[in-house]
Amino acid sequence: ASESQIDGDIVVPIPSSAIEAALGYSKASGIPLETCIIKNQYSLRTFIEPTQNLRTKGDIAKLSVVSEVVKYKKVIVVDDSLIRGTTTKRVVRLLRDSGAKEVHVLIASPPFKYPCYYGIDIQDLNELLSAKYSVSEVRDIIGADSLCFLSEEGFLQSVGHNGLTMSYFNGNYPTPLYDYE
Repeated sequence: ASESQIDGDIVVPIPSSAIEAALGYSKASGIPLETCIIKNQYSLRTFIEPTQNLRTKGDIAKLSVVSEVVKYKKVIVVDDSLIRGTTTKRVVRLLRDSGAKEVHVLIASPPFKYPCYYGIDIQDLNELLSAKYSVSEVRDIIGADSLCFLSEEGFLQSVGHNGLTMSYFNGNYPTPLYDYE
């Protein structure tokens, strides 16, 4: 909240990975938290699906919005990260279709600009929106009124250092990388 002051009516987490970050933003900003995005409990984590087509299909089945909560409001959506933008873009569209007056997106991590070679299926730089586009371009792609990412310093302050690698944000990998081509 100290890095991104948004004039909003409600703070909404994208379930379920952003609940704590949205609660923190709500408490620090004084803007009420609302849980109006409903996640199908039987859906899988779509960001790890191997193709964009499967990620899109999964997102359609995964989330819905309670329209009465967002209608005519300036909504601040909080998510834990923005990788490919599939879920975030879908949420922004759902909120607008449900009558939100404005949709502002806050991401509780820095821009994800570098691939993950340590187990998460994000090894292609071309899949990462923030690696290819500026923040304002990503904002336009997802259809939000504004988009803010947490700084590296703010991220480490909020979660602690604890040996956490920041390589996905800054490209400084803790181990040597090899090109096997």
